[in-house]
Amino acid sequence: MNGHSSATQPRPSEPVPSGPANWQAAWQAYQQASCAVFLKPSGGGAALSLGLRHAVSIEGPQDLERACTASLARGEGSRVAFLLAFQPDACRGLWGGLPPGMAMAPEQWVPAPEGWPQASAEPAPNRSPQQRRLTPGRREWAKRVRRTTAAVASRAVDKVVLARRMDLVFDQPIDVAGTVAQLSRDNPEATVWSWRLGGRDFVGASPELLVSYRQGRLETACVAGTLLDGAMGAAGRWRDKERHEQAVVEDYVDRAFRSVGLTPIHSQLTEVHQGSFRHLTATVAAEANTVRSFYDLLTLLHPTPALAGEPRRAALEWIRRQEPFGRGYYGGVVGWVEESGAAEAVVAIRSALLRGPRAHLFAGGGLVGGSEPDAEWKETEAKLGVVNSALRWGGADGQR
Repeated sequence: MNGHSSATQPRPSEPVPSGPANWQAAWQAYQQASCAVFLKPSGGGAALSLGLRHAVSIEGPQDLERACTASLARGEGSRVAFLLAFQPDACRGLWGGLPPGMAMAPEQWVPAPEGWPQASAEPAPNRSPQQRRLTPGRREWAKRVRRTTAAVASRAVDKVVLARRMDLVFDQPIDVAGTVAQLSRDNPEATVWSWRLGGRDFVGASPELLVSYRQGRLETACVAGTLLDGAMGAAGRWRDKERHEQAVVEDYVDRAFRSVGLTPIHSQLTEVHQGSFRHLTATVAAEANTVRSFYDLLTLLHPTPALAGEPRRAALEWIRRQEPFGRGYYGGVVGWVEESGAAEAVVAIRSALLRGPRAHLFAGGGLVGGSEPDAEWKETEAKLGVVNSALRWGGADGQR
């Protein structure tokens, strides 16, 4: 499907104002579209795409620069959004029929009203799913974790990230706008998105920057190692296990920067608090003359050891053998490139695929020496809870 352009949809007759009432109308138009995007970067400035001027299916990050540059050169708006799967062969099962990647230029971007989503004094409804299924189950998960840590001990791999899936069925179609609004309120420091593709919505709230380019500066965040609130013990110290997870990611990123001729500058290792999670993180940045370095670095970094493992080739092969489902866009990339030259990409975690009353949630845990099945189960349960909570509490009007 490389280079394949989709059919365009009718162009809106006039720009849609960004007031609250029109914002709701814009969401209704989104719901009816075959392809549309909502983006709310961590720095704010949410926007919703309406109409479809041009879309190109791509095979992977190696095709991204060509697709985005061509779209901007044709004058197709000031921003192109893009989406990449975890791997080109990951769109199977639930994700069947979706391309490995896409670059999309809408007819227009509608800015969200200031302060969106609005808070409400009225309590939100609690929606409980009618069905719930976990893949793999807890006993099988424990086997896979032990199998993986044994591979680490034998030095077949240094780290592998294994994922789980939670399937939920509600008694009515899921309110995408309400879910996205709740994700935004619950995760104010995250990049929140919803991408509609052929009646399916891929939604999420990512705390993890893959790479950004602004005013000649490339930057990425090396986030790894997870602890839940209350799990740090009296001493409040990170274990060697979490520090090793983060070091594997940062070392990989450093090599990627140097391989494209950039001189990386590392920040000090710090702790970041995101919702109920604590992570270890360090920023790696470099000066770059053009946005081309953004594409080069993204190609090298995706997927990072934080989502795949290290060495990458061995980790990816292990994931293919051990995971009983295709990841699709989970663990992939959501991003955008602007006419000004600015660009940003985030890792598509804390995410789910929605279709009608069905929700398929994904979460993963990094496995190294010392990883324990019960601890990894609890960590991934908490990660699944990010979207699960938004699904249960999202209001019916996208404002509650």
